[in-house]
Amino acid sequence: MAEGGVQKLPGYPDCHSRIAPWDWGQAIAAVAQHIHQSRDLPTIWQTILASMQRLLDCDRALVYQFLPDMTGRVVAEAVRDPQWSILDQLVQDTCFEADWLKGYDDQRVWAVSDVAQAKLTPCHAEFLATFQVKANLAIPVRCESRLWGLLIAHDCTAPRPWPQGDMAGLQQMALYGGIAVQQASLAAQLYQAKADLNTHAQAERGLNRDERLRLAAIVESSQEAILSKTLAGIITSWNPAAERLYGYTAQEIIGQSVNRLIPVDLRTEEAQITQALAQGQHKDGRILNVAMTLSPILDGEGRVVGTSTIARDITAQRQNQQTLQEQTAILESFYASSPLMMGVVELSQNDILHLSDNLATATFFDTTVEALAGQWASNLGTPLEHIQLWINYYCQSQNSGHPVRFDYAHTKDEKTIWLSVVVSFIGIGNYQRPRFSYVAEDISDRKQMELALQAKNQELNQFFTTALDLL
Repeated sequence: MAEGGVQKLPGYPDCHSRIAPWDWGQAIAAVAQHIHQSRDLPTIWQTILASMQRLLDCDRALVYQFLPDMTGRVVAEAVRDPQWSILDQLVQDTCFEADWLKGYDDQRVWAVSDVAQAKLTPCHAEFLATFQVKANLAIPVRCESRLWGLLIAHDCTAPRPWPQGDMAGLQQMALYGGIAVQQASLAAQLYQAKADLNTHAQAERGLNRDERLRLAAIVESSQEAILSKTLAGIITSWNPAAERLYGYTAQEIIGQSVNRLIPVDLRTEEAQITQALAQGQHKDGRILNVAMTLSPILDGEGRVVGTSTIARDITAQRQNQQTLQEQTAILESFYASSPLMMGVVELSQNDILHLSDNLATATFFDTTVEALAGQWASNLGTPLEHIQLWINYYCQSQNSGHPVRFDYAHTKDEKTIWLSVVVSFIGIGNYQRPRFSYVAEDISDRKQMELALQAKNQELNQFFTTALDLL
């Protein structure tokens, strides 16, 4: 890392580190709760960016929104130093715009650990250099089926790796960001609709025909399904977007019970109808996942006489979220069942703490996964000089920002077992201890063959040397 991003941890190995005071699960839960409680999009973005900066410890975290002409603007940011601020800047990179945007439409994640070493076009590299970018991570933010913008993390002082866990966490953040954008859009439309409806109710006597037509045009032209119903559940209005979503024409549905829009197995008593509408049913029987915003309809005396509803189809978003969950389950299954030894550890000054290890590692140490969790390497019988050897390799990974590979000889039951090991720095864990992942493969058979071949070559060299001396 560059000098500005280095922090020496007192009492721990002299390794460069990044600060991550909590985990992605907590951050995502906090963002989800914030979205549930607030529709203020700028505040939600700041919550997301603050979480990103804490978890990634990056120099710049920002939200980039595409404009209609596919240029873009930085609409929110969190920076370590004011010199890296690019808030409200209009950005246009013509070097790679067409292919780049198509990639993000395909849900691509763009991670560059070292801009200087990446295979970028010269003008693209020059563009990133303009903003002092040394390492870049960008995740698409989608609102329904369109690309709304990007969630971006920059390091401006030095290259750095982007672990898979951080990329997966940022994808979840981007998913919730898209939901927040959609919710803010719905809230803005509802607010406008409510304002218009209240104005309409208060000025009913003096409202002229043109004003009535304007209000009707707002509802008719909205891209969101807008309907209203009485307290008895009878539908009283139905706009074209509602027809597209549910399949019923206004003539078919006005005057009918709202139960027509609810799957049969969710039709319960009136008090539960509003909740049930969160899963709707198309005229052809298809089940719809919809995001709904409800508002009371008041009469001239201020009494509630019905409900206005705005609905948006979020079936595609739910499917994307399910796909992400399935992919996470596959990764967890691979981790648990892999024949390779894998795990996550933290370092103290002279020992290694096992946090999470898979079954292959537990079997290697003749214990269980549960028993291995929270154990120090010294308690597992590993010699102190071997522990220090591993600590040195871990620190190499942290200082270089790259994985480190090495071969390690482990003695077990008076037998030498050779392991090929890859270690990677992934952040700062509990008690400010540096955290790492490891993957180890048993290469004893291959190593024995290599040693035997070396011995044979030495014998042949000695034989030829002796023969030449005799001649």
